[in-house]
Amino acid sequence: MAQGAPAQAERESAVQAAQSRCDAAEERRSASVAVYAEKKREEKERIQILKAAQKSVKAFTTEIHDAHGLRDAAKSQLEQFKEGALFAFRDLRDRVPEPVLLVSEAKVARNAGEANNADEGIALDAEETEREESTPLVEM
Repeated sequence: MAQGAPAQAERESAVQAAQSRCDAAEERRSASVAVYAEKKREEKERIQILKAAQKSVKAFTTEIHDAHGLRDAAKSQLEQFKEGALFAFRDLRDRVPEPVLLVSEAKVARNAGEANNADEGIALDAEETEREESTPLVEM
């Protein structure tokens, strides 16, 4: 047995070295498990953030699409306004009004026509009636 003592010491030394390597590996594994668990938790948080961002982008895309539709409708209404009401306004604004005979002037013209010639007076009455029906009269 005396011969086996040095071999036993060597084996004990090898066992202690292996045990210390095993303990160091176990510590690294424990640390890795802790880091892995932390990274998994962070990953779940990031996935939730990603899903929220994707949902927000989808909502924004819908809002943009709706805004484009509203813009196109507004442009269409503007064009209709320009072609319709605004065109009519400008046409009326730029129109030169025709002179309007006042009622008293029409009567004077009629009386003058009757004095000159009875036949012309009848013609003036007919013309005046037509004119009165087609043009607005302003009474004084």
